[in-house]
Amino acid sequence: MSIGRKPTVFVSSTCYDLKQIRTDIKGFFEEQLKYDILLSEYSTFPLDPNIGTLNNCLRVVDERADIFILVVGCRYGSVTETGRSITNMEYLRAKAKGIPIYAFVDKKILSVLSLWKDNPNADFRSTVDTPKLFEFVDSFRGNDGIWSFGFETAQDIIDTLRTQLGYLFYDSLAYRQRTISKKLSKKVLSLDGICFQTVLLRPVAWEYKLFGQILATKLNELSDKRRDFKYSFTLATSIRLQTFDELFNYMTSKINQLLRSISYISTLIYETIPDAFGAPGVEGDPDYIIYAANKLVEIYSSIIDWSLDFNAIMTDEDFSGLAKSFSKMCNVTLCDIEKFSNDFCEMVDKIPNDITEKSSPMKFNITLSLSEPNTTDFYDEIRKLQQKFGIPALDTD
Repeated sequence: MSIGRKPTVFVSSTCYDLKQIRTDIKGFFEEQLKYDILLSEYSTFPLDPNIGTLNNCLRVVDERADIFILVVGCRYGSVTETGRSITNMEYLRAKAKGIPIYAFVDKKILSVLSLWKDNPNADFRSTVDTPKLFEFVDSFRGNDGIWSFGFETAQDIIDTLRTQLGYLFYDSLAYRQRTISKKLSKKVLSLDGICFQTVLLRPVAWEYKLFGQILATKLNELSDKRRDFKYSFTLATSIRLQTFDELFNYMTSKINQLLRSISYISTLIYETIPDAFGAPGVEGDPDYIIYAANKLVEIYSSIIDWSLDFNAIMTDEDFSGLAKSFSKMCNVTLCDIEKFSNDFCEMVDKIPNDITEKSSPMKFNITLSLSEPNTTDFYDEIRKLQQKFGIPALDTD
């Protein structure tokens, strides 16, 4: 949140059936708390005229929302191309952003939710307009672990918010005090959302949780670059290689880069990361952990760059098979890193934030298994070219 700016609240719900409730919530935030509030039916809602309703709502959640209020009445709302309602999509975007979510569900829905779970094919049209609404409520209450409050009137929601926002304010003061007392580095202060919270609160195994969170976040930020790799898209300056020897030497150097990156990853896993986590019983170094996670992501990104370099080569079409063979070699290592990240995050998600006397011992073993790049296709392509162009055999050992 920017210094000197009022909090901005986004209210998500169907509009027409909950119009008065939305109006009352708006009045509470604007008149009593003096917060900025965003409701899509008001002229103050920031619109981009070049995009549709759903994308406007999601954009505003991304760019403006600091607090997300979800109000679920008895109507599911308009269904988007995704098969979900706009409210559902707004909720998912807020959850992904990591901002505080306060969910309120009409008590009529809560009173029959267990009946629906036992009899999902029964007729509940007297309560909701579609069973999708039950599915939505059950998903965020159960799978996502979002606490929800029942309501009958807008005042129920306002009374609850007044209390909960007080707790949020206290937590914010506590976080601020911890930040000052810990004298956090610029590296830590640059972390976003859950990563920063992990360093600040330091739950059980926080070192492992922080590493997994940073790794997953950074790899996700490279998702478009990964797609460039998949479709061989590059706008890099073209490289003209005229002879077979030039091409062979260039590609051999790239293979050596790939093999060197694998050796660096091994050093990271077996030396750098353990040093960052600290010896048993000794707290880890957050700056060191950030460095280790970023270095693994940097290697991952470099491997993609090396592969895309081949798509900038201007040479005979006969040599295209060599480029494809190198991409296959790179893909093996990329997949190994992605699997390690997924497995690591699944592991740390099972670790509780607190340990009590009754807690059972937990033991995990996650290893980054690096597959050695298979160079068979590469050298098969070399031999094909040698035969086609009458090139003398080269030493490929």
